[in-house]
Amino acid sequence: MAKRAEAYKDEDPLFFSVRKEDNEFSVLSSSLNKMLHRISKDKRVLQETIGSLQTINQELKQAQNDVIRAEKLATVGRLTSGIAHEIGNPIGIVLGYLDLMKQPGITPEEQEDFIARSEKEITRINQIIRQLLDMTRTSADESKPVEVHCLLEDLVSVFTYQPSAGEILFESNFKAPQDLVHADPDRLRQVFLNILLNAVDAINADPPSQPRIQLITEGPVDMDKKQGNGRQTGIKIRIEDNGPGIRTADLPHVFDPFFTTKQPGKGTGLGLSVSFMIIEKLGGHLTASSSAANGSAFHITLPLIDPEQSRRNGSLPAD
Repeated sequence: MAKRAEAYKDEDPLFFSVRKEDNEFSVLSSSLNKMLHRISKDKRVLQETIGSLQTINQELKQAQNDVIRAEKLATVGRLTSGIAHEIGNPIGIVLGYLDLMKQPGITPEEQEDFIARSEKEITRINQIIRQLLDMTRTSADESKPVEVHCLLEDLVSVFTYQPSAGEILFESNFKAPQDLVHADPDRLRQVFLNILLNAVDAINADPPSQPRIQLITEGPVDMDKKQGNGRQTGIKIRIEDNGPGIRTADLPHVFDPFFTTKQPGKGTGLGLSVSFMIIEKLGGHLTASSSAANGSAFHITLPLIDPEQSRRNGSLPAD
C-alpha cells in the first residue's frame, strides 16, 4: 500500500487493489478508492471552474475597456462641440483671403501676405485636428514612461481653441522636480481632460468675476508602498477651479457610476468613475474636495519612476 501510494497518478483508474480474503484491507482499500475518486472528480470540477473564471475575467476586462472607450468618446465629443466652431473661423478667413487674391490689381507683396496669412490659419486648423485625433485614437493599453507636465501643458493648449474656456485663465504651477510616471498616456490624458472639462462647466454654470483653473504639481510624496529596499514615492497633481464648488451632500458620490448633477444629455455620469478606475489601476489615488469659497479641487497621486533606470532599460530616450 505504501508503494502504491508513492506511485499514484491522477489517471490511475483504481489505486488500491482489493482482495476478498483481506477483510480489513478490503474495507480500507475500498474507502481509499472512493476518496480518491471524489478527489479526482472535485479536481476536474475545480479545473472547469478555473477555466470559467478565466473566461469571465477576460470578458470583464473587455467590458471595462469598452466602458473606458465609450466615456473617452463622450468626453472628446464634449470638447469637439466647442472646437468645431473654432475650426470654422480660420476656414472662413482662408476663404476670404482666397477671394481677395482673385481680385484684379493686387500687388505681388499683397498676394504673398495673403498666402502667408492663409498658411497660418491652415496650420492652426491642422493643429486642432491633430490634437483631436490624438485624443480619439484607440488606446492599445500600452504603459510607458510619461512626463506629467508635458501632458498637462498639451491639454491646456487644447482649451485655447475652446470658446467656453475663452474667459478662463489657466495657471500652471509645476513645483514637482520629478514628473515621470508609468502609464498609458492616452488613458492618463483622458483623466486630466475629463477633470478640466468638468472645471470649465462648473465655472460657466456660475461664473466668478475672475474665472481661473489652476494645475499644480508637488512631490515627491510618500505613497505608503514598498518598492525594493525603499518606499514608493509619487507625484501629486491638483486641478482646482474657483467655480461654485460641489455640494456637501454630493461630494461623497462624485465617483459613483452614473452620478451626475448636470442636466439630462449633458453628461453620462461615468467620467469621474472611469477616471477613478484608471488611476487606481495605475497604483495611484484620486480624491475630491470642495468649498463654496474656493471652488472644487481634484487630487491625483501617481507613483513616480526613476528616469535613470528608464533610460537604462531603453524605455526613455537619453538626453
